Formats: sequence, C-alpha cells, structure tokens
Amino acid sequence: MRNAIDQNLLNFKLIMNIQPAFDHFLFYTKNIEYDFKRCKEILKFPILYPVTNYGNFISAMFACKNSIIELVYFENSIQNQQLTNLNFWISGFALRSSNSIDSIRMDLQRTNLQMSDITIQNVKDKEGKSVPISKILLINNSLPNLQVFFIEYLNNFLLKKYESISKESDWKISNFQINSILTKEKDKQLIQLGFNSSDNLVYSDKKGINFSFMKSDSNFPIINSFNIESINETIDLVKFFEN
Repeated sequence: MRNAIDQNLLNFKLIMNIQPAFDHFLFYTKNIEYDFKRCKEILKFPILYPVTNYGNFISAMFACKNSIIELVYFENSIQNQQLTNLNFWISGFALRSSNSIDSIRMDLQRTNLQMSDITIQNVKDKEGKSVPISKILLINNSLPNLQVFFIEYLNNFLLKKYESISKESDWKISNFQINSILTKEKDKQLIQLGFNSSDNLVYSDKKGINFSFMKSDSNFPIINSFNIESINETIDLVKFFEN
C-alpha cells in the first residue's frame, strides 16, 4: 500500500490539472508490412493510415475505441544494443491534454522531471516537402526504455478522422504492465504527469486505460503485457506480436 502522498504534491496536481490521455502507443516492428496485414485481417482493426513512408520513418495507424496503435519502423532507431535482436517491442506512448503543450512544459519545470525543448515534428508530403504536423515534448527520465512524450497536433485532421473511424472498432485498450520496479520516485513522477492512481498502485489516464508495474527476471519485454478487449474476448498484444 502507498504511504500518504506529500500534500505539496497533491496541491501541485490540482494546480496542474493535466489529465493526460494516451493519444497513441508506439509498436516498433521490423516486419511492419507483415504485422500490418495480421492486425487488419485477424484483429480487424479499423485503419487510420496504411503503411506509409514519411521519409525518416515508416508508420501505420489503427483505431481502437479509446486510443490509437501505431506500428512504426525507424531505420536507425535502435540505441539500446540489447534490442537489436528483437523484431518487436512496445517502444513508447504519446500523451495528449486539453492544456497547451507550452503551459505543460512551463508547469513541469517546477518538478524534477527532465524534459526536452518543444520541437516540431515534420513529415514528407508526396512532393518530398517537409510538412509540420505536431508539437512534441519529450519526458526523458520517467520510464526506462520507453519513449514518453506529450503531443499537440497543429490541425484537427487526424483527431477528426480518429473520432469517426474509432466508432467502427470492436476493441478498446484495457491495461498494460510495465516491466520495471515501481519506486517512490516513479510514483511521484507519474502523479506529477497527471495520471490517476489507486492505493493498489494501478495508474490510469483520462480514458480509463490502466497500467501497473511488475519486474520480471529479464529486462525484456519492456512491456510484460498489453491487453485489448472486445465484447467476446481479451487479447494480449505482446503475445500476439511475438507469435
């Protein structure tokens, strides 16, 4: 059970009121065409975007009822040598808030979280020109081996498309478990980021996607389990992609 949280931290959370939602989850795969086909044919995920080469990365997006799953491949993305032999891993997630990304960064500067500067994410259009699509704020020290960042879209095109297509999905993201020890410092940082928390150390975003921590004997997979559920069944996507 968690000890009583410092009142200053609670006050900080009330002032911040970030209330993050998981905008999308990054599923790194070396076999993006094959995994895209499996997701489309077996899971029947509604397609937000088919496999597309954006110049510096390849991506495909699927809609669940409460978030987006993005398959992604980067040519030079492997910085941790322990990951080089893996064909798949869940590499991170994007958070979105009704607060502007500029105000989020300003407020988080009052914490011990390490952050990047706000950067503009660009993709290549059909003519090869760079098109700005979003603002990104990386959170650098919150979770090991996971890319965690806030995103603010520069237009509403993707959000409107998602709102329409997600209604067709049979699946919602239920919960996931991170392969790590939950320290007091991590607990504090997650609350500072605005996640809800319970006495049994389960955290959740604004949409009710739950996550928890459990350290295994190995450092991999980075995410022990990632469960999606429909009316009829629950599927662990870690096992799905590893098979």
